[in-house]
Amino acid sequence: MLGAAGNALIVALWGVDRIWGLPLGPTPWKPDPIGLGDIVTSGFEVLVVVACVALLARRQGGALRPAPTIAFTASALVLTTLSLLSVIGVGRSFLTPTQ
Repeated sequence: MLGAAGNALIVALWGVDRIWGLPLGPTPWKPDPIGLGDIVTSGFEVLVVVACVALLARRQGGALRPAPTIAFTASALVLTTLSLLSVIGVGRSFLTPTQ
């Protein structure tokens, strides 16, 4: 339950920072730009919240099916690679943050 709550708070804080800005830092109350890396990271946080809630609701053991697990892992790898490329400046035409 703490994992779900903590990750949900992180996503909420990210949203507030990108919409209104935070009262901290060098530019208080100025929203930060949104980039692909930010979106992917927040999406992973949302997936962690969903997984924690699903595990809490399920409360029973069972093996994970291999096909969905492999598909999820492959898509997470691709999204992580794209977000890292946006951080180092490769593919600037579609990966750079918006102003």
